[in-house]
Amino acid sequence: MNTTTTTVDYWRDICVKAFNDDSKSNDFVLFIEACKTKPPTNGLYTFQTTNPEFQQHLQHLEFQPLDDNIWTVSNESLALFAEIKRQARSTWHLQRQEELKQHLTKTLSNIAKPLDITDKQRLALVQEFVKVHENDLGSVPFLRGLVGCLKYQLQNKYQVVEWKLSEYVLTQNNEEPMEAYIRLLRGMNPDIDNQFIHSVLKYLPSQHNLNDYQVSSVKRNQPQSIFQWIYSVFTHCLSFLH
Repeated sequence: MNTTTTTVDYWRDICVKAFNDDSKSNDFVLFIEACKTKPPTNGLYTFQTTNPEFQQHLQHLEFQPLDDNIWTVSNESLALFAEIKRQARSTWHLQRQEELKQHLTKTLSNIAKPLDITDKQRLALVQEFVKVHENDLGSVPFLRGLVGCLKYQLQNKYQVVEWKLSEYVLTQNNEEPMEAYIRLLRGMNPDIDNQFIHSVLKYLPSQHNLNDYQVSSVKRNQPQSIFQWIYSVFTHCLSFLH
């Protein structure tokens, strides 16, 4: 089979749709990757499906029909499809990261000031955040970083701890979680004391990071000192975006 430019573009389009969480496209990509016969016969792999949409895709991709439900394709063509998917994934990832960076800038602007809420409301904010994100694998780096920072702050009674939070931790998990991270951090208050930190930690997972923190020169008894690391976070992130 001589794979044409049209065929390549058609396959690339399916892959990009799969990357963007289109379930039907993702199912077809998984079908191509996992449902071929092993080993190939006479240099050809066979695929069997009764799914009309899959059959239409196979036809557009220039698979050859043996009968109504069985199609064949060469090993070389499958290797080409794998390479096209890899390239498409790389391009998609770069574009997606740029979109997320732009959304981070917008979110930091929209949620620019600390939230005017009570300690009771702050605890409720933490509880709701954990309820939604505790089992979200994409939120694990943020949660572990937050817990580590809070625990490190408890060890330093007199100086403010700074959290060197990387931009990637905020942008790797799509727009909605990103907004939740920023809202949670903005919900903290510079007057929060160790007792409240202990209260917050009761609701957070126990696993935590050990790195990415340092003791600053800011004293905790100074105004707006206890969560000075929040503002360091945003300054650090914005430095990546200009």
